[in-house]
Amino acid sequence: MNRVFVLGSGFSALAGAPLSRSVLSKIFGRPEKPGITELKSYLGSFLFRGQEDWISNTNLEEVLSRLDLIRHYRPYSNVDYSEVSFYEEQLLSEFTGLLSPGRIKPGHRAYLDFISFIKASDAIISFNYDLIIESLLTLTGRKYDYLLREEKKETSSESVKILKLHGSINAFFCHICGEIFIFSHGITGHPANGPESADSAPKKQLTCARCLLSGRQVPLKHFIIAPTLFKSYTLPSLRNLWFRALEILTGAREIYFIGYSLPEADILSYQLFDFGGRMAEPGQDIYLIDGPRPAAERFKQIYGNRLINLGIYFEEWME
Repeated sequence: MNRVFVLGSGFSALAGAPLSRSVLSKIFGRPEKPGITELKSYLGSFLFRGQEDWISNTNLEEVLSRLDLIRHYRPYSNVDYSEVSFYEEQLLSEFTGLLSPGRIKPGHRAYLDFISFIKASDAIISFNYDLIIESLLTLTGRKYDYLLREEKKETSSESVKILKLHGSINAFFCHICGEIFIFSHGITGHPANGPESADSAPKKQLTCARCLLSGRQVPLKHFIIAPTLFKSYTLPSLRNLWFRALEILTGAREIYFIGYSLPEADILSYQLFDFGGRMAEPGQDIYLIDGPRPAAERFKQIYGNRLINLGIYFEEWME
């Protein structure tokens, strides 16, 4: 393996995607949208009682992590857990809406320079849900492979390898058989049954084509795995993808972290990079491209003196 590029939310910021710490303010800064006020009221009273400034003092990862834990362990006797799931799905619907291709415009010169810099022998590990990389590769007539199939031999040598470890807004999965489906860039809307106005068009329901063959009509769920303290990797394709990522990181000559901060809540990602760093051959170079701030201690713990913090932002690096 030649080079690996690990992308975080900072990479997508030039295209208009919100940084992880600003997602909540983006969502709840639109009170005129139906359901936003209700969603804000529910989360505030359920998770942050007495904390009026919870939106500015927390982030999406913490909110989703707390909702996941509550929904899984059911610690309260007087809580309607179907309601918890309902509002969690609404929050995810608003989040994925911020990343739709109609809102994200990768027109900055740095993106085109980056795509021309990528070789077929390289791999991209992305923790972003947007379709910036896919759009740029399509625009320049290049192929890509999500590596969701277990058969490694099916990967074309001409395809750029994209491993989206937290999912993608154009990917959906079946909670019955575990099959993951990739759709076109025009099908990215979250399938949550949130409140709809009288004049809104009904959402098209996506169903599992595999289960349909056996006579079962199973609605698909968005393949969005939030970076939380509680994550489930029960899908065989997803487990395989993380193993592929470990193999790729281990065999890389160079690793570039671009706009990625290795969040504290994402324990499994820390373990992935830690294992990859320990198993790699000597001489592997690690570069951090995340602005002039000091490198997080978590990076130093994993890579030590191998870590080279370039101290510049993505667009400066491309220049």
